[in-house]
Amino acid sequence: MKFVDFLYRVKQELDFKYDKDVAAFLGLDEKAFSARKRRDSIPEKDLRAALARHPEIKADVDYILTGGRGFADKSTNSPMISTLQELTDEEEKLIAYFREATAKDKEMIMYIARRAEKKADPIEIGKVG
Repeated sequence: MKFVDFLYRVKQELDFKYDKDVAAFLGLDEKAFSARKRRDSIPEKDLRAALARHPEIKADVDYILTGGRGFADKSTNSPMISTLQELTDEEEKLIAYFREATAKDKEMIMYIARRAEKKADPIEIGKVG
């Protein structure tokens, strides 16, 4: 995702008009915010922390981060899975790796995940994907 898309959706979802308002909400000074914007670095953790500090603000985090709707629990400002527990560093890394993977690698990752749930057939070496 591009930072400009993230910024557009934050402004839309939280009814902000200016970049400086978004930066202040996220707890970032204007220099840090501008640097992230130049690097296309999405401040996801800052967004989640800001929403946790402001439970009165009901926002669809999934929409802000992905552009998709329907997965968030707006009463808690977090995806449904996060209402149960926060992701560990290892889980966050796994998600990041998955997002960067090729389609074939994503298929293999999903196969292994289903296998872990005992839903997939036994693995056949060389026949994944």
